[in-house]
Amino acid sequence: MRYLSMYHAELSATSADAKVILANYIEHPLFSFTDALCCGFHYVFIKYVPDVSYSKGYALRSAIKDFLDFRQDHNNKLHPDLHLKGVGDIGVEQFKLFMDRLRRNGQTLYPARSIRSAVLKVANHNDDGLPLLTLPSVLIKTQVREPLDEAADASFYESMRSEVDNMRFMLEFRKQVELAEPYRLDEIRPLISELLLISKKSEWVIDPARALKTLMLDGYPFRVTKETLKKTF
Repeated sequence: MRYLSMYHAELSATSADAKVILANYIEHPLFSFTDALCCGFHYVFIKYVPDVSYSKGYALRSAIKDFLDFRQDHNNKLHPDLHLKGVGDIGVEQFKLFMDRLRRNGQTLYPARSIRSAVLKVANHNDDGLPLLTLPSVLIKTQVREPLDEAADASFYESMRSEVDNMRFMLEFRKQVELAEPYRLDEIRPLISELLLISKKSEWVIDPARALKTLMLDGYPFRVTKETLKKTF
């Protein structure tokens, strides 16, 4: 059972989609590398995560914490000879009790599914002594929802297309602002008198990208006092 002494120095694993997931369950008050069950779960985590997405890796990490909590409650009720001491002690009865605890706590059965999938997969694909368990299937009921009718479906996609177009426009405008040259004072000063004449329509058109770049660099012109405005205008 060499798996019990493997990977103690590895405190993270990288998922198949290149996300580093810290094995933060080792900070759980019930975790110890001197405990066979903890060592087994750590081995499973290190072996399982590189072959799956980060979401499944996170799910397993959380499920390990849930099982450690369950194990403590379970062992506190039983004679020491019946305690869960290692992965090999997890049988059908114990696993069903784990699922019952999740239900009582108002949790979904996803932690149970995650533990089951990881332990069975790692045991099947490696030869380091991890026991191949016999565990019940984990059925998770999902709410059946009616599909959208054609009109609602078309409206949804039209709305999504509009949102995507807006996002593309915003991204393109950001690029324009990034490349834009801010307005210079000597460039704007000659236009001030023209713009203040209500009787005369100015042909000057502001460039939104340049204007925003100017505001980003110089701020809004709100420092002008009320007295200055009265004197000027």
